Amino acid sequence: MTYTTGELAKACSVTVRTVQYYVKKGLILPISEEHETMRHFDEESKVRMEMILILKEWGLTLKQISHLLNSQDEESRNHLSVLLEQRTLELKNNIQEQQQIYSRLKEIKKYVTGDDKGSSLEEVLNLNHASIQREKTKNVYYALMKKLVPVTVIELGAITLSLILKKFFPVLLIVPYLIYSSVTVTAFMHKHVSYFCPSCYRIFKPTLWQFIKAPHTPKSRKLECPHCHKVQYCPEVTTEK
Repeated sequence: MTYTTGELAKACSVTVRTVQYYVKKGLILPISEEHETMRHFDEESKVRMEMILILKEWGLTLKQISHLLNSQDEESRNHLSVLLEQRTLELKNNIQEQQQIYSRLKEIKKYVTGDDKGSSLEEVLNLNHASIQREKTKNVYYALMKKLVPVTVIELGAITLSLILKKFFPVLLIVPYLIYSSVTVTAFMHKHVSYFCPSCYRIFKPTLWQFIKAPHTPKSRKLECPHCHKVQYCPEVTTEK
């Protein structure tokens, strides 16, 4: 498929003058040119134009864009590939965030329009707050993993040394450290995590003993809600602001 200057401008949502300027700068090249107003472009030119617009959004200058697109060295191609991958991940995260916001807005709309007559405004707001806090739990798990990495390394090192020496002493030596680490991790999770009751839509924090003894899955615990007193698996939400 070929495009005139005007058609290419329309396809990429830019002005004709923008296309002409990029041609002048050597960023895109027409496949044929009779005079300045009668240029024709192919599909590759359209893709190139779209890449230029994306790179401009990221704050790159036209000189930098020209170097990235025109350079044939592997380093420049790798740089461009990394930039595109980063943008893809950003868009993916934005889509997920928009979907979460959309879900929360639907819950609030149900209350406002009267479609959700069984829910009070407090319940809707609690549900919205819990949804936001649950999204933040990944920060807690990231911090937890950072604490567990050295513990795992030391534990594996002790086991390996025990196998090499054929003695149990290295493992026994790190037992106090493992106990201390377990206590630290438990206290960390209890401090940074609360729980959301699926029945009354309220967030609550169990005592440390309730937290320790409760049956649990990776992201929920079987607890009694102090508000409605129902015992069920409650999902984790972070206490971070």
